[in-house]
Amino acid sequence: MNNFFFVRPSVVSMVYDEPNGESLETYSNLTIDLDDWPLDGFFTEVGRYFVDEIIYSELSYYEVTGIEFKRIKNVICSGNFMKYPSDVILPAYRQLIVNGDALKDDFGIYISKNGRGFLVMAEKALKILLKRNCQNIMGEKIPSDIEKDIYFESVLTKIKSDPMFYPYFHESMFFKNK
Repeated sequence: MNNFFFVRPSVVSMVYDEPNGESLETYSNLTIDLDDWPLDGFFTEVGRYFVDEIIYSELSYYEVTGIEFKRIKNVICSGNFMKYPSDVILPAYRQLIVNGDALKDDFGIYISKNGRGFLVMAEKALKILLKRNCQNIMGEKIPSDIEKDIYFESVLTKIKSDPMFYPYFHESMFFKNK
């Protein structure tokens, strides 16, 4: 039986829609406006998820299910990014579109009875992210012995009372030290 996890990735500064004239089959019409370097190569902003090219390659190589990707054509620096050299080259990112079935595919969005969406990830996908040094992902293992709507209602209650309630995942939870 596969283990599944409720996941909360780190948040990026701002993402906005921008018509770009490109085919939306290939490119996302989003622009990422960075205030600072993202903490991880996997991050979110208002229910949209993003990965850097390295994580995109890993997820594709291991044939992770429940996702598709679109290239982000525009990644820009906001005024707060000025503390870095002017010739800094920003990495490329892709929008990670979650289209899988939660608790079945490697990525999915669980929709609770009240209509709230929760990112759910299989252990396989979470391990890939942790191996790629994504250290700012919070969450917990979803218990297999509890009705899922009851579980996610408790998650919502915890988030409302303390948004930082959940611990960060780290490699030592899944991998033995060599």
